[in-house]
Amino acid sequence: MKIYVVTILVSLLFAPIVFLAQIFGNIIGELYVWFNNFISFIKFPFFLGRIISSIIAGTLAGYISALLIFKIYKELSFQVALIFPLLLIVAAIAGDIMYANRNGYDIFFLGHMIRNPLTFIFYFIFLKEFRFNS
Repeated sequence: MKIYVVTILVSLLFAPIVFLAQIFGNIIGELYVWFNNFISFIKFPFFLGRIISSIIAGTLAGYISALLIFKIYKELSFQVALIFPLLLIVAAIAGDIMYANRNGYDIFFLGHMIRNPLTFIFYFIFLKEFRFNS
């Protein structure tokens, strides 16, 4: 019972960690796209740059959040550690859809719809990997 309670409390840290990690991932993704466009002969179109930036942000956010949550509490319950992050990502996707319904669908909506599920998918993959390899 104690493991479940502590796991829930630690998984609440997912929200601030993933917020900061997605900002960091967006910066890295934008720098990657800018560097490629600056150096390369073939430049990324805007929509492809947005998609690549979102993939990098989602991957980094999932990895960083899984790593930090696992480092904080190594004896976590894997299933319980997924509850709050899943609810948060579902709420973020619902918020993005409601915002797009009101203001129109654009390339930034596509970026959010790529980044948010990838964040949870990579959080799941890396948390599983960290837990079972320790």
